[in-house]
Amino acid sequence: MKTKIDANAGMGSLDCFVLHFVLTHHWYDETERGNKNIEYREMTPRWRWRIWENRDRVTHVRFSRGYASRTITFSVQKIDVGRCPIPGWVEKYYRIHFLQNVRDEVSPPGSGAQKTEPGSEGTHPAPRPAGCVTEREDSQ
Repeated sequence: MKTKIDANAGMGSLDCFVLHFVLTHHWYDETERGNKNIEYREMTPRWRWRIWENRDRVTHVRFSRGYASRTITFSVQKIDVGRCPIPGWVEKYYRIHFLQNVRDEVSPPGSGAQKTEPGSEGTHPAPRPAGCVTEREDSQ
């Protein structure tokens, strides 16, 4: 189910579009450590509509660690199609390249990545870049 949220309703034009992905703890931790800077998604009709058809609008990607409130947000560098280096993943995938070098522990809105502080799960969600519309991946 697609959910769009205008962070600043009535505040004028929207300047970013955020994709939300729920990751397993392993992949979230790899991303948080800086070891992963590309998110791979199968080339299915669902992902074509969510990712590929919106690729020109997407400015940020937000990952959550499972279904907890712990999230990190990164600026998207580009979205393309290509192979995945993981053994056994032989097909082509949608690839969301994001910028690890702009990730900060605490960033001002709209400056790149934001992260919730460890131990704050369930109390405050990660800040959203100012003026963003978000696309959330909800469970089916």
